[in-house]
Amino acid sequence: MNATEKRFSGGDAIQFSLEQLAALGLGEVAYVKAVSNEDLPEDLRQEMGARPGEAVYALHQANGDPILIAQTRDLALAGAMERQLAPVTLH
Repeated sequence: MNATEKRFSGGDAIQFSLEQLAALGLGEVAYVKAVSNEDLPEDLRQEMGARPGEAVYALHQANGDPILIAQTRDLALAGAMERQLAPVTLH
């Protein structure tokens, strides 16, 4: 039994495969994360009109697949809600 399993007192620990773990929240949860626009391809950065070093916000599915890039956090959150996904902010 590892440290994580010891914290559960209600019975046996639940074990997930990597595929099952990646699918948790898929279609229900989206993650919002601030990223530097310098990590984006140049043509996308120019299309967004962002200055070098300026933060943009990435919206990802629960499994990490990208959904969209937005210029503001509010736009990324709106993108999640438009898709009926519960947004969660990553730091």
